[in-house]
Amino acid sequence: MGDDILVRLTWAEVLFAAQVGAMRNVQCLKEGWRPGAAAGIDNAWTLNVEGAAGEMAVAKYLGVYWSGAVGDLKADDVGSYQVRTNCTRRGDKMILRPGDEAEKPYISVLSFLPEFIICGWILCRDGRREEWLGGAPGRPPCYCVPRAKLHPMALLPA
Repeated sequence: MGDDILVRLTWAEVLFAAQVGAMRNVQCLKEGWRPGAAAGIDNAWTLNVEGAAGEMAVAKYLGVYWSGAVGDLKADDVGSYQVRTNCTRRGDKMILRPGDEAEKPYISVLSFLPEFIICGWILCRDGRREEWLGGAPGRPPCYCVPRAKLHPMALLPA
């Protein structure tokens, strides 16, 4: 789409993100945490690794440090932002969950590891529209924000 931003991670960056994703997945297994709304248990490793790499791609684009926070589910992903990485490569929707922080900007990323497309962002409260409520069968409900409704990254609040 018109305002998409392509970010390519180096192989060293991919390795670091993969390590963070693996650590996150091990912690999830240890604590008995299950994947979020639209996610299935069968691809949790992929979601954690590519999710971490998507966060790193956003941090690289923004020029900010990425800590790769492990163990704190309430920590911001990159700076004061949340990142949602889509690993299905369809890119038509960004998932927001009912428990997500209403006033936070959420950034949508498509993973084509080692390349990522940053699609845009939306404030969580603006993405919680009744017509976007849905989700995968057998999973908790979520909001599926259409990609066309995301704001360009140039308008991301500081």
